[in-house]
Amino acid sequence: MTAKTLILLDRGFYHFQFLQQLINQEVHFITRLKAKASLKYLKIFSYDHSLKDRLIQLGTGRGGAPVLTLRLIEIKVGFY
Repeated sequence: MTAKTLILLDRGFYHFQFLQQLINQEVHFITRLKAKASLKYLKIFSYDHSLKDRLIQLGTGRGGAPVLTLRLIEIKVGFY
């Protein structure tokens, strides 16, 4: 893939080495987090009732898998 590409990944696809390769190649991606994802919040950019935008670390590093630094954006849509 070429740099500055944006890809959409299924939530069932969770391969940290592949995601790190995308990051290294400057390929951007969008995916959903798994319910039990291990994450650590590093910085809050925005946090209100309709938008949460944060910098996170995803993963534990177990088994040699990289810990990824990513942007987590949550948008509330509709009336709940």
